[in-house]
Amino acid sequence: MFDYKFFQFFNSGIARSVFFIIFTGGLLLFSSIVFANVCNIAILESLELPCLNYLESAGILAFVYVIGFGIKFGLGKKSLTNSLVTKLQKTANTDKLVDNLKKMSENEKELLKQQLADCCGIKKNNPQNPEVKLTHE
Repeated sequence: MFDYKFFQFFNSGIARSVFFIIFTGGLLLFSSIVFANVCNIAILESLELPCLNYLESAGILAFVYVIGFGIKFGLGKKSLTNSLVTKLQKTANTDKLVDNLKKMSENEKELLKQQLADCCGIKKNNPQNPEVKLTHE
C-alpha cells in the first residue's frame, strides 16, 4: 500500500531538519499573528499606542523564546540519575567497580555501553575511528 522507500526519506537528518524548520517557522508565524492581534485589540488600542505588525510581533516572540530557553538551558543540567552510570559513579574503589561490572547481566552491560556512548558522543562502530568499538572481550 505504501512505498517503504518513500518513508525512508523521512528518517534522514536533512529531512528532519527541514521539517523542524518548517514546523518552527509555522508555529512562529501563527503565534505572531495571534500575539499581534491580542496586543492590538486588548492593550495598544486601549492605551492609544501604535499597532504592532506581524514582523514586530515575531521579533518580540523570537526574543522571548531565545531569552527564555537560554535561561532554562543555563539553569538546567544534564542528569544521569536514571541511568546505570550513576550506579558505577558511586563506587569508591576500582575493585568494587570491577565486581559490580561482573555482576551485571548482558542486557545491563549493553545498556551501560549505549548510555556511555550517548553521553560521550561516540557512535557505534564509527567508520572514522575504527579503534572505538562498543564491544567487550
